[in-house]
Order: sequence, then C-alpha cells, then structure tokens
Amino acid sequence: MRVLLGLALVAFSLAGCSAGSGPPRLEAAPQDVAQKDDQFKPYREITTPQVRVGALPTALGLTLSARIDRQSSQVRYVLRTEVIYVGSGKRNYESARDSSAATLRTERVAGNARCKPGVECTYDEIVMIELPETALRQARTSGYRLKLFARNGPEIEIGIPGPQIAGLLDKVDASAPGPATARAPNANR
Repeated sequence: MRVLLGLALVAFSLAGCSAGSGPPRLEAAPQDVAQKDDQFKPYREITTPQVRVGALPTALGLTLSARIDRQSSQVRYVLRTEVIYVGSGKRNYESARDSSAATLRTERVAGNARCKPGVECTYDEIVMIELPETALRQARTSGYRLKLFARNGPEIEIGIPGPQIAGLLDKVDASAPGPATARAPNANR
C-alpha cells in the first residue's frame, strides 16, 4: 500500500479480521515534523504529517502531535485517529489500551454518516488518544503500540515507529524554554 504523499510503505491489519503483516504504522521522516502556532488556541502544537493507512472497507488517517500549553508549558501527546470504514452500522470507537494493557484517555471528536439504519455505507469516526510521555520516551527506538476498541466492531492495532516518536520528541525538546539563568551573587555584600 502507498501512504499519501509517497511517505513510505506501511502495513495494515484489523485484529481478528485479516492476517496482515502487522499493525498500521505512522511513517514519515522525522524532519517532516512541523510547528503550528495558532494564537487562538490555548496551546502550541508540534505535529507529524497525517498518514493514511489501508483502503476501504477500513482505512485510517493518523497524526501524532504534541500540544504545549501556553500558560504552564505542560506537554500532552495526542494521536488523532480517523477511522473510515464501510459497514451497515456505526462501530463507535471509544477506548484504547497500550501494549502493557494500560488504558489510554480517549475523546471522540466526530463521527459522520448519512446512512439509513441497516444499509451498508461509509462511516467516518475521529478519536483523539492521549499517549503518556514516559512511555513515548521509552519507545523512541522500539516504537509504541496501542489498540483502539469499538463498541460494535473490530479493534484496530496501531504501531508508531521509534524514529517518528524520536523526531517529535526532539522537536518538542528543542522548543522548550531553556533553564532560568541564575543571578550572580551581589559583589557589594
């Protein structure tokens, strides 16, 4: 399969549905990581390009981001997952776990379908998955795996390769404010 923009070859499989060659993976060169600074948002965002994986009947759009709070400088790492599928009913993707079975915080952002109940058509669901910084830092070389679960359908295993994580973390670390300069002691004391 080809990823949009010719970024790389990727593998895709739905757990329990096909014997593919592995989980879908975000593949993009670390230098493709970009900063977005929309003054109307409460955070600055560093993000990888969106990668499209698979083809209908199920396809994914994946974007890995770091959101840096403007007030506190705290960083949240988020995987925006768009699931596009053909089916006769909505799947309702709503929870995720990492490879250690830890529950990941998820937020359903959107879901689109103009379908009559019971009739097969195309659905689109967007889920934001918050990823723990400690686990991402440990996965800079080996990669990070997680699974997205649906109320009414197959689960999806997703793999984020180490170089992609390293590229994002390097950009975040480079954008962090440096340590405060210590004041020299007053020589007149």
